[in-house]
Amino acid sequence: MSAICKLTKQNKYYIFSKGAPEILINYCNRYVDRNNQVVNITDQFKEDLASNISAFAKNSLRTILVCYEELPKDVVNTTEPEKLEKDLIVLCLAGIKDPLKESVPESVLNCKKAGIIVRMVTGDNTETAIAIAKEAHIIPTNFERPAKGEPGYFVAM
Repeated sequence: MSAICKLTKQNKYYIFSKGAPEILINYCNRYVDRNNQVVNITDQFKEDLASNISAFAKNSLRTILVCYEELPKDVVNTTEPEKLEKDLIVLCLAGIKDPLKESVPESVLNCKKAGIIVRMVTGDNTETAIAIAKEAHIIPTNFERPAKGEPGYFVAM
């Protein structure tokens, strides 16, 4: 999702985008580093980003990448905004916690005692989905995701 904003005092236009890091990173070619400098994305940056996404996901955090880019004034009123979502600058990676309702883990356990098989359908990152499913007692806390191709392997859609 993107929004175009005008900074009135500077008379400049910017596009701000946020979304799934695994997808949005493909529209980015630079990032803001620790020194507040805009630098080119490197393989190391992508590895670090993937590592941080994984760490957030394992702690039940949904991840969102936030990016921006200054826009030339002549393209701001385009009828094809998707053409503006390119050469973006990564601003930050955010982890958002959406805690389970207090009653969910107990409800899941009660369903299991009654012989009901509980399933979870989500569009979350697979690691996030696994962490949430553990918190909800849908899968055991010692669950290890099977390797690709092994029985029980699944993916988030």
